[in-house]
Parts: sequence; structure tokens; C-alpha cells
Amino acid sequence: MSPSRRRQAMEGMAPDEVRAHLKERIYGAFACLTTLLLLTRHAGHGTAEEAWTAALDVALALLSLWAASLVAELLAHLASHGRGLSRRDWAHMAGATWQIVSAGVVPMLLLVLAGLSLLDVELALRLGVGAVILSLGLFVYLAVRRTPIPTWQRVLLTAVLMGVATLVVLLKAIAH
Repeated sequence: MSPSRRRQAMEGMAPDEVRAHLKERIYGAFACLTTLLLLTRHAGHGTAEEAWTAALDVALALLSLWAASLVAELLAHLASHGRGLSRRDWAHMAGATWQIVSAGVVPMLLLVLAGLSLLDVELALRLGVGAVILSLGLFVYLAVRRTPIPTWQRVLLTAVLMGVATLVVLLKAIAH
């Protein structure tokens, strides 16, 4: 979905829905970025097999995080409401949590190109890292632009939030 269509779709949502979608997308971006950085650090000979393995690693990382998020949302709903989910609740929850997986679409496409030997594996990983960082910047901007503060404060807040995001990724990469 293009940024303008995504913005239009989000503008039609209730604030809690926007919050849920944005939160999961950012969480998915961090998970994807950490996975890509680790794969980049351990990149081997750049074979097609390595590209497919990297694509599988990214997919499994994001799908397992998505499943964990679904379970957490379900349990939180059961605990707070004392009942199961309605169809509307399921649709809302699935849409919000699926944002985790959507954070890896561009890196996955790049790794598929590398798997087809149309792109170098290390380049695909590095371009994937760049794409995820850019998407994080976009989502930080989308969040900050709605605040009623002067432009210079929005720019400063965006820079601070991107700095914190960078620190989180570095800490996660160091830990692994």
C-alpha cells in the first residue's frame, strides 16, 4: 500500500485503531531490522541458498512475533473483558497484528531477488536494512506530524525518536 493510501486508510480509523496498527508496525520494524542486522553480520558467500535461508529467517522471525502478539492480544482481551472475541474484535486484532509481518515485505522481496540470483545477498540485506530504517522514519514522522507543536519541535522530536530507535536496534544487535 502506498504511503498516501495508508495515510487515507489510517485517517478513517479511530485513534485506538491507529495506535494499535502503528504500534505493531513499529514493533515489527524493530524485529525485522534486528534480524536483518544479524544476518548481515553473518553473511557468507552470497549464494542463492543463503538468500533463501535469510528470507526464511526473516519470515519466521516476523511470523513468530505475529503469533506471539495474537496470543498476547487474545489473553489480554480475555482477562480484561471476561469473554471471547467477537468477529469485529478478531478482524481488528488480526489487522493490527498483521502490521508486524508487513514490516518485512520489502526486505523479503529483496531477498527473493537475491535467491533468484538477480541481486547480491549482502546488498539485498543492506538494502533491506535501509528500507526498514526509512519506514521507521516515515512512521515516526506520521506520528509526530499530528502533534500540535511548532515545526522545529516536530523535527527535534523526530530526530530524538529516531536516535532512540537506533539505540534500541544497536543494543539488540550487541546482545546477539
